[in-house]
Amino acid sequence: MIGAIIGDVVGSPYEGRRMKFFSYDFPLLNEKSTFTDDTIVTVATMKAILEDISYKDAYLEIGRKYLEKGYGSMFEAWLKSDDPQPYESWGNGSAMRISPIGLFYDDVDIIMEEAEKSSSVTHNHPDAIKGAQAVALAIHYSKIGLSKEEIKTIISNSFDYEFYKDISFYKNNYKFDVTCKGTVEQALVVFFESIDFEDCVRHSVLMGGDTDTLACIAGSIAEAYYKHIPVDLVSKVLALIPEEFMIIVRDFYRKLK
Repeated sequence: MIGAIIGDVVGSPYEGRRMKFFSYDFPLLNEKSTFTDDTIVTVATMKAILEDISYKDAYLEIGRKYLEKGYGSMFEAWLKSDDPQPYESWGNGSAMRISPIGLFYDDVDIIMEEAEKSSSVTHNHPDAIKGAQAVALAIHYSKIGLSKEEIKTIISNSFDYEFYKDISFYKNNYKFDVTCKGTVEQALVVFFESIDFEDCVRHSVLMGGDTDTLACIAGSIAEAYYKHIPVDLVSKVLALIPEEFMIIVRDFYRKLK
């Protein structure tokens, strides 16, 4: 999804930095802006859906072409392994790559099943599977027009996530956290409080920490909900990704029509 890719690229220069003193009007793109592992595995999920191949095969095929792009150490070891197997991770890698599933499928049961399949290839810990499913469902319900309050209630009741802390709390207290629970809740809070796509991405980055993944997840939900991304931002970000990614992205969006 383009919203996920934009979030990744915009957040990429700021990963691991404390952003509490940065201005809301920080430049969305600069000379260090690039795609990272979030974009790679999101595109790989699109490829798996388009070509009806396993998520594992897609992640290995695409991921191995683009090593040294910010993978977690365990996922990188998985890519390089002669016999890649799930490794019980509860990290946010399961949620960063899930957006195409929430956008593509229309049946909630199928979305839940496909999200578990995608996650379990590597992140087979229950927390990681839950995080992937929560993001996929948030995207689905955003796509079909539910209100933010309705989405919040469904996600809260289904996954025991809590949304009583606001953006200002996280901006002042959030620390680098690559766990699924420590990323998905925060990304959802940003989405719920946002007023449009760009606002969602800006606030995601300003929370600091794992900025590319936070903005990737929040941006993917925001795209489905707001259904509008500034055209200039889309063109500038897509110019930064490989042509083979562009082909997959174009084919995926054509498939949705």
